[in-house]
Amino acid sequence: MERLLTEPAPHADVWDRPDGDWGPGLPADEAGREQRRHANSCYRMGSLALARGDLVRAEGWLNTAMKADHPGAWFRAGALVCYRGPQLFGGDGAAAYLRYLIDGAAERGHGDAHRLRPLLTNRLARLPAFQVWEDPDYGLEVMSALQCGLDNNPRRDGPPMTKRQTSRFHANDGHSQLTPLYHGSNRDDCARTR
Repeated sequence: MERLLTEPAPHADVWDRPDGDWGPGLPADEAGREQRRHANSCYRMGSLALARGDLVRAEGWLNTAMKADHPGAWFRAGALVCYRGPQLFGGDGAAAYLRYLIDGAAERGHGDAHRLRPLLTNRLARLPAFQVWEDPDYGLEVMSALQCGLDNNPRRDGPPMTKRQTSRFHANDGHSQLTPLYHGSNRDDCARTR
């Protein structure tokens, strides 16, 4: 476990906050601050497990961090649902749970989740191009799942997409603004863009 926590991240993680500074301020008592530090460690462990494709462990760690309202854990739990999809929940249960998690992440202050909120009620909603993602590792996949549905996610049950695999997304105007290629009106259009 210590080896995993000391591995360098590929880039800075906005929600890796060892001091627990998320939500409405830091707890006043030491026990509350320790709970937040523990939650952040669980978030880190869950994130590492998710990156490695160890979805069962990722779920356990992220759920523990979610109990302390860790915004990043709520968002990455949504990414986890993208991988596990309908086969875990059956029917539309996974899609409803994904919407619940992303809404929960937004309520707790996650910027990407907040910007994706229009998709929670209308998967065809137009979003402004994202110039910067708080969670560049999973933001595109969560957005794609909200727009296209979980059953059209080609990465379900696998590790996160590599940069090459995210080529289904393009930059607008030659800048770093990422938007999905999908702008169709139904799921079939979405599936054809993959």
